[in-house]
Amino acid sequence: GIAAIVGLAAWQAPKVLASVDLGSLFASDPVDTTTTTRETTTSSTGPSTTTTSTVSQSSTTVDGGVEAPVGVFAADSNLFVDSWNSIGGAVSPALKFPAYLPGGEFENQFTTYLGLSGVVGADGKLRTYTLTIDPSGPSNSDVLGINALGVAVAVTEPDLDGPGRKSVLASLGLNVESPSLAGIDSEVVRSGVRYELVYDAERNLLTLTVSAAA
Repeated sequence: GIAAIVGLAAWQAPKVLASVDLGSLFASDPVDTTTTTRETTTSSTGPSTTTTSTVSQSSTTVDGGVEAPVGVFAADSNLFVDSWNSIGGAVSPALKFPAYLPGGEFENQFTTYLGLSGVVGADGKLRTYTLTIDPSGPSNSDVLGINALGVAVAVTEPDLDGPGRKSVLASLGLNVESPSLAGIDSEVVRSGVRYELVYDAERNLLTLTVSAAA
């Protein structure tokens, strides 16, 4: 399953990363694309009455029964958090949001070397998010960074299998089997989603920004 991420080598230098023995996040595991209905219930309590509303959200099952919303930028941001926590939390407890996202700009620091920021619109829908990875940390944080890139793609395009996730990152200039950061500065639009992967050599930061294509 997705939790069996083993044998990932450390990122040994800021620009040249060690070879990666890929785990199941990027493996040729089957993907169940069964469409299901996810229900999110919210309640509000007034001075004398309580009202409850239920919102149905179409979702797709991936990797071991994990549900992800179809179109993370068309759904309530709470569903994005649920999907990220399901997939990322199976990889590592560190890859989980502690709470739902507030409206407007947000920033969540998973670890000292890994964070995710973005914007939630006034309608509660996710507008964009950016995963920021500092490759100067210890080996375990570098492993987490590789995994987080895979999680970002899996959440955004839940119909992709492991090789499909690798292909998205490869199209952005990152070969996860033999990764090197030098010169990465690319943008790809696919399936209505814009991916931007940039390595800032001066700050020694790798960022993946994901948004709906205009």
